Amino acid sequence: MLVKTLLKRLFVLLVVTIAVLWTLLPLIDLAVMSFAGLGALPTSLRLPKRLTLDNWRNVLFGDRMIWPFMLNSLIVGCYTSAITLIVAMPAAYSFSRHQSIFHRSVFRSMLILRMIPQVALSIPIFFLLKTYRLLDTRIGLSFAHLIISIPLAVWLMKGYYDLLSTEIEEAAIIDGASWFQVLWRISIPLSAPGVAVTFMFCFLFSYTEYLYALIITRQSTFTLPIMFGTFMTTHETHWRLIACSSLISVIPMIILFSLLQKNLVRGFTVGAFK
Repeated sequence: MLVKTLLKRLFVLLVVTIAVLWTLLPLIDLAVMSFAGLGALPTSLRLPKRLTLDNWRNVLFGDRMIWPFMLNSLIVGCYTSAITLIVAMPAAYSFSRHQSIFHRSVFRSMLILRMIPQVALSIPIFFLLKTYRLLDTRIGLSFAHLIISIPLAVWLMKGYYDLLSTEIEEAAIIDGASWFQVLWRISIPLSAPGVAVTFMFCFLFSYTEYLYALIITRQSTFTLPIMFGTFMTTHETHWRLIACSSLISVIPMIILFSLLQKNLVRGFTVGAFK
């Protein structure tokens, strides 16, 4: 019995180790590539013959500095996520608590809007932002992202509100609380894991979105995905600079995940048992 238990634990440990290594393999490959010198681009995980810090120096402090582009991506991501939650939380709560034909029709319409390809919406979005002089601005790009993120956020948040018991809300209403007070003081705190998951998805989408950023932004408001595109020229692709920039661009997501980790785990678990 002891041998059988030990073998099971070893098997689980082996599977977990393989899964972790497989997950980290792209990052390890990028790390190896980022230290490669000219003419020494590795084709495997082995260390390149010529090691250098020039790639990192160029990305951190040189002509290919990543910080302005990362700042644009972070600001746009925060704008998009914050506005999305402000709109989506009361909307999702309304869809969850009211089951009329009108509410169901509007909710389904939002999901249909989410299914429309981004490229089909790019031209009207471009002319709309041009009319209001929001081209080449961070807030303009955030407004473009809202078209995709708000239906997603409403759909996610409605699922979490559906799981909440209405008895606490009814008791608060009997005690004289308004609809807004019930939402702000009861429903939103109870659905904090869902808010964290929704914020994470919206921020990740906005942080990595390429098409609208390519159409709307110019040099001063380029985001990280557009910056990666500048590393690919007609004559050469700067794989070493792409590797360095990719590793740096992951850092904000790791920090965000660490801050929201507790609520994210609870949110994913609730979603799994819904």
